[in-house]
Amino acid sequence: MPFESSMSEKGAPVIATHEATTSEGSTKPLVNSEGVELTQIRALKAMTPTERTRAHQATANNLSRLRRRARRL
Repeated sequence: MPFESSMSEKGAPVIATHEATTSEGSTKPLVNSEGVELTQIRALKAMTPTERTRAHQATANNLSRLRRRARRL
């Protein structure tokens, strides 16, 4: 995993803001100067447009399935 995570006292995930070491040995920050976490952005940028489309379609299908199966209160 490119970053360390743990749980805060309130149960919310805490992501370390140190730098990640790449396979080339260089380091990249996990969070930019505006506080945006960059790991997922980098992962999506590494995918081809077809891979991104398939991943987004799979997510949309999962959300649709979840909505259909959700118990109404």
